[in-house]
Amino acid sequence: MRTRLTLALSGVSLLLPWASLQALPNGESALDELLAIPVSAASKLEQTSMRAPASVMIITAEEISRFGWQTVAEALSSVTGLYLSYDRNYSYVGVRGFSRPTDYNSRILVMLDGMRVTEGVYGSAAIGTDLPLEMRAVERIEIVRGPGSAAFGTAAMLAVVNVVTRDPASSSGGAVAVEGGDFDRVAGSVRGVTSSKRRLRIAWSALASSSGGADHFYPEYESEAGGGVSEDADWDRNRGMSVRASYDAFRFSAYASSRSKGIPTGAYETDLGDRRDATTDSWTLLGIGWSRAFAAGWSVQARAQAGKYAYDGIYPADGVLYLDSTDNNWWSAELQATWEPRPESRSTAGIEWRENRKADFRYFDELGNVYFDIDLPYRIAALYAEQEFQLTEALLLTLGARYDDYSISEGAFSPRLALVYLPNRTNSLKLLAGSAFRAPNAYEIADGVSGGEADMHSELEPETIESLEVVWERRFSPALMGSLSAFRFRMSDLIDQRVDSSDEHIHYVNVDSATSVGAALELSARFPSGLWIHAGASLQRANDDVSGERLSNSPEWKVNLKLSAPFAGRGRGAIEVLHEAGRDSVVSTTTEPFLLVNATLAWELARIPVSIQLQARNLLDEDYALPGGVEHRQASIPQDGRALTLRFELRF
Repeated sequence: MRTRLTLALSGVSLLLPWASLQALPNGESALDELLAIPVSAASKLEQTSMRAPASVMIITAEEISRFGWQTVAEALSSVTGLYLSYDRNYSYVGVRGFSRPTDYNSRILVMLDGMRVTEGVYGSAAIGTDLPLEMRAVERIEIVRGPGSAAFGTAAMLAVVNVVTRDPASSSGGAVAVEGGDFDRVAGSVRGVTSSKRRLRIAWSALASSSGGADHFYPEYESEAGGGVSEDADWDRNRGMSVRASYDAFRFSAYASSRSKGIPTGAYETDLGDRRDATTDSWTLLGIGWSRAFAAGWSVQARAQAGKYAYDGIYPADGVLYLDSTDNNWWSAELQATWEPRPESRSTAGIEWRENRKADFRYFDELGNVYFDIDLPYRIAALYAEQEFQLTEALLLTLGARYDDYSISEGAFSPRLALVYLPNRTNSLKLLAGSAFRAPNAYEIADGVSGGEADMHSELEPETIESLEVVWERRFSPALMGSLSAFRFRMSDLIDQRVDSSDEHIHYVNVDSATSVGAALELSARFPSGLWIHAGASLQRANDDVSGERLSNSPEWKVNLKLSAPFAGRGRGAIEVLHEAGRDSVVSTTTEPFLLVNATLAWELARIPVSIQLQARNLLDEDYALPGGVEHRQASIPQDGRALTLRFELRF
């Protein structure tokens, strides 16, 4: 491990001479542009990151291009305090030491252009290849660490992630790209901007990719037929398209995707290596928004969304095909008013209604046996308000609260307090306190109900989190920015499965509580010469409150380093280093610490608008594994070795 770390840091050092460190005469830096980006994932109002009442991280389009991230999950892995898990079907993100194995990202809120990509049956959120998206069509990714239910309601417990695609009003040009690489991966994408004389502008993109995946050996299955070898079962087929349009005061967004993924691990006691063992996830999202400013400091925003999520699973086991299927259709409407009578005061209030018209899930087999078939439609009504006070020239106080009423479970009240001290343009000190919740999802509520439609009000209580955080951000120079944060949060009434002694059946109940304490340090430098450096380190300890033991799938530390620099005129190189502690599994084993190095080289051709990019994921071919879930026989799931990808892009 030490040798690999030395090699990685040596590679980083080779990039340093490629760029000059001088600042421009006027002191401007690429950091100015980053700090000026308005974010809306903190409180539904656009604010810069230093003024926002939360701990905010922004991933820009330029970063995505430089580091060649192919999915939102890969981009999130570079964020301090976040870490990934991958069970060779879905990608999961952990935040500050908390990520229950196979929780389907139900404790974070993921949005695409403000539209929820968190469905209403399992509460799952897509971030990997199940959210196929042309990443070069993404303008930025807003990451708000900490509770966000005061603005967004359920699921926004640990973080809010808003993926913002290119704004058609400020974009131009397009591109077509093809790429191929290891594991038989091929992909093609196209993006562009269309405008009309009637002030209608449309930014659009489409992506399709296919991968054969890797072959695997699992010693846990060595005594069975096949000797524990899973061949040709790790395949992935996905496609997606996105549209964002603007016309005067109206904004429109649309997204559609489908992904089918083979399951090579034998999860849920299926037949290991059977290519039919697979899941299919499909998303359709439509959103429209309208905003208008009035006299006397008033402004109004109206938003509406409609969505559909469909899931199908095929599970071969002992010569029988078991199948499950899910359909979730929903729509929502929201009206928000803001009053800013003077610069030192801003009041916001809103109402939101979300209707899950269909929340249907079925489990059956090819022999005609139906194990359950349940439809549990429900609605959510919410009121929220936020008040900003400029107490002094340097002190900003934000108070917010939201109440969500559920038709099938208990309601939840989510308050927030943020005190932001801005003594000058280079310092920001934040004291953040708040709570958030996750309502029990339809699947958890209907657990144990057999046949027909379920019509009930659950006795399950929402999971809750109470959080306290201090964040200090300082700009040391025109090119250098740093932050230091410390946090503590406690999660209560965690929903988990337990065996009921009265009927010997497994039911979901509120059982556990957990506490996480930690700190994070980040430094970012963006020089006018094109040299970018980002270093981050996080330390956290997440324990079960009853046993006092460390939570499973919870690394105690993570170190990340990103460096990008131009070279040889039209060339550009980037290196990303991730070093992470081991994690406990659900069966009390511990994975080894690992070091990942990803590298990207790109060239812009001189005479034609073509770029070539060569990317290496896991450059040092690190052999590592991450904890599996209770559905796996394996305590930990081996991850991919070195993978090379070559990309050609033609701009128009």
